[in-house]
Amino acid sequence: MDNYEKHAFKAVEAEYREDFLAAMIEQQTKTLPSASMIDTQPEIEWFMRPYLLDFLVDTHQTLKLSPQALFLAVNLVDRYCSRRVVAKKHYQLVGCTALWIASKYEDKKSRVPSLAELMAMCCGVYEEAMFLQMEGHILNTLEWSVGHTTLDAFIHLYVGNSEPDAAKDRLINTCKFLAECSMYHRAFFQFTPSIVARSCVVLASHVLGGAGAWATESKEEQECVNLLARYMQTPTQSLQKKYMRTSQSQVPKLIAAFIARQQQQQQQQQQQQQQHVAMPPSPAPSTEVEFDLHVTPSKQQQQQQHYQAQGGYVTPPHSPYNKVNGYPTRN
Repeated sequence: MDNYEKHAFKAVEAEYREDFLAAMIEQQTKTLPSASMIDTQPEIEWFMRPYLLDFLVDTHQTLKLSPQALFLAVNLVDRYCSRRVVAKKHYQLVGCTALWIASKYEDKKSRVPSLAELMAMCCGVYEEAMFLQMEGHILNTLEWSVGHTTLDAFIHLYVGNSEPDAAKDRLINTCKFLAECSMYHRAFFQFTPSIVARSCVVLASHVLGGAGAWATESKEEQECVNLLARYMQTPTQSLQKKYMRTSQSQVPKLIAAFIARQQQQQQQQQQQQQQHVAMPPSPAPSTEVEFDLHVTPSKQQQQQQHYQAQGGYVTPPHSPYNKVNGYPTRN
């Protein structure tokens, strides 16, 4: 795409952004997964999810696929798991095949991974025919409805199409980091992609500071922002490593600096309150977003941190089974 085509595309996007946004919001509910149906999976547990997503994040980076392919792949996995029973030994196969389908949908043909690459990513555990069979099964289960209004599409519409600069890059990278954090947790299934995406922009604007910070527009959005603020403090190793690169604005460092500022402000407020114990002043009304930044890790997060301390995630956990159970082990 040459410069003229880029400017023409931006002009069209600017003119029809509100129409695009309205159409995407209308379409988003048609391709949402069901957390309650995933709850009924007999072998798949929610604590396994970070292992699979870390695998997808690493594979997505290695294959150099488009950002939207990752979000679409996770949506395909969740929609499939909402409709079909998935054996634990096939969980990684479903994820890798979903990424393959998403790359065919979102990327150029030259970027689509080959079956040999997929087999290598899974350490040769699954045969070539298994990927082809799983691809057909996923597509038939979803009735060949692959498209989805992904988080990154909403983020780019909310941020706008201004000329890229360092500040905009930091904002988009922080939004993407928060969006990818949200994929790991069941708590975000209750929100639509448009709510999660806008919450990412709101929180990212506050993390980066400045006069252009966004405000929440609803109680639901505020709840989503608070959840993002909680989970952004404990990213998995793969996510942390991905966004610590200079090309990704070293987002974890920006978040660490933001948390330090929040803690310093809270300490200053506590000191001021102690100095005026006898006659505490009435709190002034505030329009700032409230962030829940001090949360005791849940049992699931403690399990994840334990596995991280042992040298990173193994995806999927305890799967494939060993030879005792009749399945080959990973190399």
